[in-house]
Amino acid sequence: MPGDSRSRGGNIRNIALAAAFLAAGDGGPVAMRHLMQATRREYQKIGKIVGDDDFDGHDG
Repeated sequence: MPGDSRSRGGNIRNIALAAAFLAAGDGGPVAMRHLMQATRREYQKIGKIVGDDDFDGHDG
């Protein structure tokens, strides 16, 4: 399914870009907390429900 892989790739790109902006706002390099925050936001945008349990041990 080509549409699925492009979609996932687009989501990954959005997460990476958002994490970079979050890190820039903090004045430092991208850290796990930026990636997790960006991932949560991206999941919210596409309508996926994400709980705290989904990121246990990865909030940096």
